[in-house]
Amino acid sequence: MRIKRRILLINDREDEIILRMYLIKKWISESKNDKPYLINLFSALNSNEAFNTLISNGFKFDLIITDLERGDDDPIKFIQFCKEFFPDIKVLVLSYHSEKNLLELGQDADFALSAAESYETTVAVLDHLLFNRPLNI
Repeated sequence: MRIKRRILLINDREDEIILRMYLIKKWISESKNDKPYLINLFSALNSNEAFNTLISNGFKFDLIITDLERGDDDPIKFIQFCKEFFPDIKVLVLSYHSEKNLLELGQDADFALSAAESYETTVAVLDHLLFNRPLNI
């Protein structure tokens, strides 16, 4: 039996969503033989869309991947809301901020990672957040 995981990607740039979906699908295809799971990917362009997606899916998500800069949107408040009311949903911040700013801005998230990190590092973080595997980076 396959284990299901749901991931919600939030970014105001559709090209970034497409890139992240591609990388996640690549990770799944490369590792499907040793990981019996099915990943369902959802996307939203802002916090309002993300909240509607959460509602329409009964808040049954395992991971939210978000950027910290989304136009007029306030992703930090959205992260704080999610962690307060849905603490079981993990939040990964992927951003192009400097490491210092990323740590400060992403402090409410479960993990903050520079979007410029290597594919291998990103995969290790995904494995850690979704499957509680040891983080070896």
